[in-house]
Amino acid sequence: MKKQKKTSSRPCSVWMSIFITLIIGVFVLLGMHPLFEMVALAAPTKEVPVKLVDRDLVETWGASTRFYTSKQLSHRVTVEFEDGSTRQLACDKELFAAARGAGRNLAELKLKMSVFGDRPRALIMTTKSLVSVPMLGVEGKTKTTEYRLAWTNAALVIGLFFCWSIVGWFVWRLPCLEGFQWSVFVIGMAVIVVLSYRWWVGSV
Repeated sequence: MKKQKKTSSRPCSVWMSIFITLIIGVFVLLGMHPLFEMVALAAPTKEVPVKLVDRDLVETWGASTRFYTSKQLSHRVTVEFEDGSTRQLACDKELFAAARGAGRNLAELKLKMSVFGDRPRALIMTTKSLVSVPMLGVEGKTKTTEYRLAWTNAALVIGLFFCWSIVGWFVWRLPCLEGFQWSVFVIGMAVIVVLSYRWWVGSV
């Protein structure tokens, strides 16, 4: 009698469904994000005021804290403090030093700026803050859009799981790991969960 070859049923269709769902989910999150709406409605302006609203910042600097960015300032921002005084700071170490000098360590704050042609914008990436970005509309009126950047963290987590799913599919096919595939896969997922949690809470 001929020995029948054992064929391990790998859930390829399930994996592909997960991949497609994750990809669609990421694009849906990005497509629905108000940032695209703001960029589309933003008139060509030299300055785009950005007010960062955070409980700790409100207690430290006051609710009048504002960040300004323009093509002239390049990688520098003008910070307006509660007493009305302003100061130009670099986006990285000087800004963090000012925050620490005010009694608050904002190591988790990451300020990134970029310019879309004649439409400068400021993107403040933080895990715990609500960002309000006043933009000048077509009619010259100020348009304020408030949004949470939790989608950034969600996209990162989804991306990590997506990448490990691809790696896990190859791990599943390795003959040397016969019988240990699930163990390796679960360990990898656990590592991703820990890394995602640390990123989500802003730990460094």
